[in-house]
Amino acid sequence: NSFCTLLNRAERMPSAFTTFLDAQLFSGSGSDTAAPAKELLAGKKCVALYFNPVWSKSTEFTDIFVKAYSGAAARDSSLVEAVYVSVDRNEDDFNEHRKKQPWPALPPSGELTAALRKEYQVEYFPSVVIVDATTGQMRQPDAVQDVTMDPQGVNAPWIPVAQRPHEVMTDGVPLRGDHTVTGATCIGDLRAKGVREVGVYFGAYMLGECRPFTSALAAVYKKWKESGKQDKEIVFVTGDVAEHMANRLQVMTNFAMVPFGTPHILALTKAFAVRQTPLLVTLRLGATATDPIEIINPNATDALRENPEGFPWPA
Repeated sequence: NSFCTLLNRAERMPSAFTTFLDAQLFSGSGSDTAAPAKELLAGKKCVALYFNPVWSKSTEFTDIFVKAYSGAAARDSSLVEAVYVSVDRNEDDFNEHRKKQPWPALPPSGELTAALRKEYQVEYFPSVVIVDATTGQMRQPDAVQDVTMDPQGVNAPWIPVAQRPHEVMTDGVPLRGDHTVTGATCIGDLRAKGVREVGVYFGAYMLGECRPFTSALAAVYKKWKESGKQDKEIVFVTGDVAEHMANRLQVMTNFAMVPFGTPHILALTKAFAVRQTPLLVTLRLGATATDPIEIINPNATDALRENPEGFPWPA
């Protein structure tokens, strides 16, 4: 069904985007000047629809996005235009937040905003959806990590290049953590220690919905440590936009963590097709870095909740 849905979307312009093109947008930096979206987006290749209301308490990402956007615009302003799609609860919050944003903004509009969120499956904040500026077809469901790892905007418009898991889960992927089960400092170290079954946890301290699951997984991990066995590991891949948040979760759980700011985070997120968090993927490493990785369960999140002792929770 999902494949058919993608085919259908490829054959038509999303109705929400059609309406969006006729909508009036304020120009950037808090300006009261307004114009139709199709005029402001003329000549642009992609649009970055930015969803991040003040009440989500994730607005520090705006500063990161502004820096990356400005770097991209300085190199080629036709690559991408960002548009702030307001989900703010009142106009005061909307006006205050858009002052910090140099790109156009769609005023609070319950019906159109809801239609865009439904069309592009926006379920959490911050979200940056990259779409084709002409057709509205989605090119990247969530570019938050892409932007975070690209502060100069070199890779704009942040459209991913697909890679397979074994192409990114290489021996050179670094791991950090002072109190992990295995003590491994990289994926290659895991292989050398004979570890084969690994849980890759995509989560974020800043997302409240991740915290109960993080606690449940940390309880399982604590039992592994207490048992003294070193034949499995949890690798935390952060979705946080600030290093102090990622580090806080790692310290709380003691999971092995791919260090914040490394390009491996983005590569792993794309290779495992992460669309939402929390997500726990369990896999079996090959004996060498060139061996294929066996995915035991592409989404073991619910399986852990139902049976905490069932690692690696085969699908």
